[in-house]
Amino acid sequence: MPEGKIVKSIAGFYEVYSGGEVYRCRARGVFRQLGEKPLVGDDVIFDITDTVSVPMEGNVVSIMKRKSVLQRPNVSNVDQALLLFAVRFPDPSFNMLDRFLISVSLKGLPVILCFNKCDLAGEEEISALRRIYCGCGSDLLFISTRQEDSLDELKSVLAGKTTVLAGPNGAASHP
Repeated sequence: MPEGKIVKSIAGFYEVYSGGEVYRCRARGVFRQLGEKPLVGDDVIFDITDTVSVPMEGNVVSIMKRKSVLQRPNVSNVDQALLLFAVRFPDPSFNMLDRFLISVSLKGLPVILCFNKCDLAGEEEISALRRIYCGCGSDLLFISTRQEDSLDELKSVLAGKTTVLAGPNGAASHP
């Protein structure tokens, strides 16, 4: 039976990525009986029931051993967390940032604290954020989508890792 990784979960269906293909799978009833639920990030064994449909279909047969589990978001086998906050527009919610930082750190995951939109902030604002968070035990990144070299640094931090992303949703306009 093939092995794959659950990359998406919607309404009882699991998208399993395996060998360059995505399979739409259901979990077998045995998981309900065991009180288990497959999670995004799980490495699974599945069987293929339909190769004609797009996407192809199957059933999750078993879940391999998990190396980590987060309840919010409900994911497994994460290597690290990236907390993404804007430096300005909108100003960062320090309460939210600190709650995320504590929550993820308690799970023992490495955290990258990433501040975006640095091109819209002065050096004083960036220095203040560095002073506040330099001793928090997390790697700090300051990036701008308009500065390619800062995105290269972000890409290198993410390379080869399964990363959960958290931060405020949406965007705010700026003058």
